[in-house]
Amino acid sequence: MLTSSQREELLRLYRRAEFYRTLSKKLTEEIAKTRKQLDEMYPDQEPTIEHFEIDDELQTGDSRLLGGAMRIQAPHGKNIE
Repeated sequence: MLTSSQREELLRLYRRAEFYRTLSKKLTEEIAKTRKQLDEMYPDQEPTIEHFEIDDELQTGDSRLLGGAMRIQAPHGKNIE
């Protein structure tokens, strides 16, 4: 027979397991919903990608094989009034 505190502990563990079991699906749904809202607020916006030349002082060795630096700005949030 379980004591009251043991029952409470089991219930708490069950609820925690249930929360984590459903968390991934809930997060995926919220991300999709937010992405849709942002796309509706800022239609036809693409990210801004800026490429830079290889910097001889900063890039040495194998890092030069990757090319120069890049700056990528997400489209959402640009030109907000």
